[in-house]
Amino acid sequence: MTKRPRMLNPSERMCCEICSTEFENKTQLEQHYEESHKNHYKCEVCSEGFKKILAYIFHIKTHSDDGLYRCALCNYTTPNRYIVNKHLKDKHDQFKKHICKLCGKSFSVFTYFLEHNKYFHSGERPFQCDHCGKRFMYSRYLKTHMAHLHKTRTEEELKCVFCGNSFQTSQALMNHRIKQHPKHLHVCEICGKTFNTKSLLVLHSSVHSNQKAFGCSFCEKKFKRRSFLVQHERIHTGEKPHVCPHCGKGFSQRSSMVRHTRRHTGERPYACHICNKAFASRNLLTNHRKNCKGVS
Repeated sequence: MTKRPRMLNPSERMCCEICSTEFENKTQLEQHYEESHKNHYKCEVCSEGFKKILAYIFHIKTHSDDGLYRCALCNYTTPNRYIVNKHLKDKHDQFKKHICKLCGKSFSVFTYFLEHNKYFHSGERPFQCDHCGKRFMYSRYLKTHMAHLHKTRTEEELKCVFCGNSFQTSQALMNHRIKQHPKHLHVCEICGKTFNTKSLLVLHSSVHSNQKAFGCSFCEKKFKRRSFLVQHERIHTGEKPHVCPHCGKGFSQRSSMVRHTRRHTGERPYACHICNKAFASRNLLTNHRKNCKGVS
């Protein structure tokens, strides 16, 4: 006897965030987005189209004289893009549909909601870096890690814009530009570091001043160095790329992971020069020195 195809319950179906049409699987939903809602949000000034509403909102600001971010669904304005993002989730129902039953966090993108449910609460990190072995919860975190830490570049990005020669690494490309095209490089007058564009030199110059050029995408905090920004944004994303090799616990900063591993190894590299007592961290040693009487 031939089995009849099982009808999906409403709770098992996937719903389009834009028109509320239901689909039986993710493939059908993605195909629907591509065919019916490609570049759904269209700029009234320049007619440029966007798939995601946040990208559309950020674009609108480029046409604004007052520098404000405007909600695409109402008349709300704010100078902070983090706040307009929060406004969308708090005030507009279509951005509240995907809510985690365990922690209450809401998602406007269904794939992010699925990833959160599958990996976040289990602590699973299935995406591993081929270069250093570090593991990540989401594939997008791995891509960011590889781009920033290992400087992975496409073939087009590793091509010299002045002569067209291609190189295997970004360092080889930079060495070529310094040697063959020195007139096209922008040099920092303070430390001598070279940059391909003037805008990159301007950003670098903030390192030598009190200017904080790197702004957080989630809140209003700014930082002098990109590395400080990356560490800070992990507070918002929950990314913990540094994993203890002994127990698998993840940490947002490498220094925190190193201190943690000493609990497993018993290593105490910081010794008091007065009593020779050793500690696992510099902070513990500093606190000890305040009251050390010279007796071990």
